Amino acid sequence: MSAPGYAPPRNSGNKVLIVILVIIAVMCIGLIAAGVGMYFWSMNLVKNTFIPTAQCAVGFEELRAALLDYAKDHDGKLPKAETWQDDVKPYYAKVKLGTEQSQDVPKGFEIKKFPLDGDWGCKVSDKEMTGIAFNQELSEKKLSDIKDPYSTVILFEIEEPSKNAHEVYVPRSRTNAPRIIMGERRDWFRITVEGRMDWSFDSKGRPSSLPSGPTTGGSEGGMETSGEPEKSPGSETSGQ
Repeated sequence: MSAPGYAPPRNSGNKVLIVILVIIAVMCIGLIAAGVGMYFWSMNLVKNTFIPTAQCAVGFEELRAALLDYAKDHDGKLPKAETWQDDVKPYYAKVKLGTEQSQDVPKGFEIKKFPLDGDWGCKVSDKEMTGIAFNQELSEKKLSDIKDPYSTVILFEIEEPSKNAHEVYVPRSRTNAPRIIMGERRDWFRITVEGRMDWSFDSKGRPSSLPSGPTTGGSEGGMETSGEPEKSPGSETSGQ
């Protein structure tokens, strides 16, 4: 009977190395794919959310500037509500407030002005756009007659665009506001006669944090202010 033949042990080290390399390769491909996906997702977010939102905010600032420029040339009076868009169009064409903001926009994107002869409003999606309305209560009103310009809304966002849109300002519910990231809703855009653009408004439609300025009482545009001066810390001291 012949002796059994010698069978050398199989070298499994190469197979283990191959498996490890395959796993690493798959992980690298997955990371690259995820990175590419995140890149396109972020670019899409910038294009369809951040840029339109910034463009809308800048547009409100520019339209307010155009309205105030119009008033300077018309004895301090704002335009008639029924024709405000037509009246301020030549002034709006000259305003360039968005130049500085455009410098911060990613390469390949730009902040555009509202079309002079088209709809004025904010892009929400490729198929949806809101409008901009002029506060009807300020129609042909003198700026000097506005009691509290820092809390009186002059322009505000509405559901649909319409030329020369105007109505009495009434705060809109955020539950119906345009959606942005992950289905979240932003607030409706509003801008007062004077002061910075503030997206934070309370339940009555008043800016939650007003810039420094006159605080005398007024009710234009649904705004209500007490007219009482704000007390600074330490203004009250006990009697000696």
